[in-house]
Amino acid sequence: MDLDGWDDELSFNTQMSSQWDSLCHVTHGTTPTSPGETYNGFRPTQAALQDVPFTALNPLPTIDHWHARGCIVGRGVLIDYKGYLDTTSPPDSAPYHPLDGHRITVAEIEAVAKHQRLEFRPGDILLVRTGYTEMLAAPTAEDFGKFAKETLSGVHGAEETVRWAWNRRFAAVAGDAHAFEALPPLKGDGETGTVADLCEFFWGLFYSVVIRLGLFSVVGEIERLKSNMRGDRSSSVFPQWTWDAYRRAVGSQGAERAVQEAGAV
Repeated sequence: MDLDGWDDELSFNTQMSSQWDSLCHVTHGTTPTSPGETYNGFRPTQAALQDVPFTALNPLPTIDHWHARGCIVGRGVLIDYKGYLDTTSPPDSAPYHPLDGHRITVAEIEAVAKHQRLEFRPGDILLVRTGYTEMLAAPTAEDFGKFAKETLSGVHGAEETVRWAWNRRFAAVAGDAHAFEALPPLKGDGETGTVADLCEFFWGLFYSVVIRLGLFSVVGEIERLKSNMRGDRSSSVFPQWTWDAYRRAVGSQGAERAVQEAGAV
């Protein structure tokens, strides 16, 4: 036939963009002879993530199960930590930077919520803006220098934070950087740890909130959400996250195409 046709072929890691992590993204207790354990005692393997032809036959808690139920819709509550500091910090206060490793405490989150006249409700999706995405869009020479330190501002990874999030009954949490918690993580004794300590903490404590209660996401669209906040500083929105369906997905893809602000609620 006298015609041409064109197709697209995409290959990328879903962790490199906005995504929702499934309940089997992080495992605990991995050994050379045994895969790590995840939500409800599942032990994902490469074979198990590849060999299931349909979501209905997939026992693992991958993200395609959420897609089959309509993806994620809920009341999102935006804690604009960066914006709060920009408007309330005294002129002589220490400068804040999203790459300086500042640990955002429960007290600070509650202070931002009060400033924004925001009331938490059971089932909320907690969205924390550190300013990372905004910085990443136009990094300066100083920013590149800070990247070398491998530190990241974020929510303080401590038992107090876990208990607070559990008692607030959040359905999920999300941030605007490549981790929700501040990096580097802390060990149980308060000493600086490594990624391995983050995983141990994640399983031992944050498991209760993020893994059992809901999901974790990194959402670059928080910058758009904060720009649409109303003049009265209300910062609750009604976002909808959808993504393309593919079976056995550890993380979603395409979420950035479907964040919709439907006004404050």
